[in-house]
Amino acid sequence: MRRIVDKANCTEIGYVKKTHGVKGEVQIVFHDGLDEMIERLDYLFFEVEGLLVPFFIDSIFSIGPNSAILLFETLGNKEEATAFVGCKLFIDTVELDGSEVEFSPQLLKGFTLIDQHRKERGSITAVDDYGGNLVFTVGKGRNELLVPYHDDLLIEFDPRRKKIVMHCPEGL
Repeated sequence: MRRIVDKANCTEIGYVKKTHGVKGEVQIVFHDGLDEMIERLDYLFFEVEGLLVPFFIDSIFSIGPNSAILLFETLGNKEEATAFVGCKLFIDTVELDGSEVEFSPQLLKGFTLIDQHRKERGSITAVDDYGGNLVFTVGKGRNELLVPYHDDLLIEFDPRRKKIVMHCPEGL
């Protein structure tokens, strides 16, 4: 059974790179730090014609950092799998709130950043690591901000609403 899910409640984690083999397997590429989480998922959402459709995972084989071969229950051959090459992959944002899921800063892409004064700063468009220092690229309209991140700056994290509230340095 396939059901359509609201994209606002999901977080992009990667994409389908190419087919693998003849049984419908696909190679996926995903954001840094998600290896363990990917291995624990029962399903992923594929973006198909702008809608998110769940596909249940039959098997997973890691082929290195940020990449794996997956076989889905409903993809039975290479021809069926080929139709999904290039599709973006998503997980339900609620999965980020589960204690069994290892958190990755890359999952914050698309979250709204709110400062300590409850002012909306914009949407996180990128997460970069500069020698162990995380920096969010936050876009609002035509403007972009670089906002440093540290756990001590975090005030609130709401994965259901895709919002993060944190102390932002003065002058931003």
